[in-house]
Amino acid sequence: MSSELLDRLTEEAKALPEDEKRILALRLLEGTGPVLQEKREDVDESSPDVVYRKREYQWMKEHKDEFAGQWVALDGDHLIAHGSSARKVLEEADKLGAKLPFIAQVDSPDDLPFTGGWL
Repeated sequence: MSSELLDRLTEEAKALPEDEKRILALRLLEGTGPVLQEKREDVDESSPDVVYRKREYQWMKEHKDEFAGQWVALDGDHLIAHGSSARKVLEEADKLGAKLPFIAQVDSPDDLPFTGGWL
């Protein structure tokens, strides 16, 4: 993809309303598999946002067998919605009045670990 096209798409996406930006982001992530996140040195571990997300990741760890391969919407350690489509999960969370739900796909125990390269 050319950088001009990517720049144009990025600018058009910036003009979308916030709720449509979230839907676009989820549509782009569907089917990409889990995103690896490095531990960053510059992250303040005491930040409320970091602590908040720890609750979500702990929930996902504790319920990985029950919700393996599904998309979930969480508010802290509270499950708001779940299903096979990120878009439907987001729509359900919005319908239930969730303000900033954490939406992620729960890893399946059958998933192979990402090695950082192509096989």
